[in-house]
Amino acid sequence: MKLATLSNGSRYGELVVVSRDLARYVSASDVVKTMRDAIDNWAGAEAGLQALSDKINSDASVGEAFDVQKAMAPLPNPSQWQMVLPTSITLNWCARRAAQNCRRAFGKIH
Repeated sequence: MKLATLSNGSRYGELVVVSRDLARYVSASDVVKTMRDAIDNWAGAEAGLQALSDKINSDASVGEAFDVQKAMAPLPNPSQWQMVLPTSITLNWCARRAAQNCRRAFGKIH
């Protein structure tokens, strides 16, 4: 199963199922709207997406021509950055704070 996200003017684009040869695609909007929705609800989306994949790969008349130029990042703003960035900032702050405390206690650090 090959999935892609096509730009449609929305923040997350439209999820599509692409044929194995990357020549055609079908919209997955009847199953799930976006890649993010598919990931969040994989148990409910997998069977429908697999059925679309089987259909497009078994019948050459199914789907529209796939243009990779219309594809966008599958997850344009992944949620892990929302967790990593504050953690990174906190760790940097703690490291600087620890260095300041060491300077106070032991003088200049070489």
